[in-house]
Amino acid sequence: AHQCWSETLTLQPLLEGMLGYQPDAVAGKVHLCPALPPQWDSLRVTNLRIGQQRLSLQMQRQQDTTRYRLRLATDGHLQVELAPVLPPGTHISSVTWQGQPVAAVIDTTAQGWVQVKIEKELNRTGEMTIVHKGGVSMLPLTPQPQPGDESQGFRLLDARLVEGTYRLRFSGPAGTTHTFQVYSAQPLPEQASGARLIKQQGAIYTWQLTFDGREDYREKTVELGLNPKKE
Repeated sequence: AHQCWSETLTLQPLLEGMLGYQPDAVAGKVHLCPALPPQWDSLRVTNLRIGQQRLSLQMQRQQDTTRYRLRLATDGHLQVELAPVLPPGTHISSVTWQGQPVAAVIDTTAQGWVQVKIEKELNRTGEMTIVHKGGVSMLPLTPQPQPGDESQGFRLLDARLVEGTYRLRFSGPAGTTHTFQVYSAQPLPEQASGARLIKQQGAIYTWQLTFDGREDYREKTVELGLNPKKE
């Protein structure tokens, strides 16, 4: 059965989390801070409500360019604060709005995530284009247990970019082996401290690590050195 409560529980985290969707109907304003998985090349969301207005957002990503298109369902205008979040290590070359250069506020978090923010008045349609290069990000761990399997307790504790090294800290039971994936828009070395590369498919690198010992949980740090992207 289709239950409205389950739909609400599913969509609310999506809107507030991945899109950073914060409407202010009284002020006629909306804040959007899309933080989307780096391997996604497109996304389209419609019917975002700001008072009587309805807004759609479309993201299209190519290798070095990401576009965010906004469109109001009816004539009118809306104040928009658009602040996409890009993977750690991303270098911003240019930012435009409707094809024209625009001043943007660029911030970097302690973990290395890059946020590009502009504020504009949206008159029916608008497009923000970011030209960039580089960027690296750990992909979410997605266990696929089989019936009868016990929890493996493999967790990512921290991920951050420090002076050209992407540092990942994991925990897991001693004596176990696990895999994880990293997206990188620039080449990663075949050798890494703490892990072994077992597969590369495009920009997705699959690594394997083992927790030494026989008892208790252990922590392990993996360090991936980023190679400068060749022009």
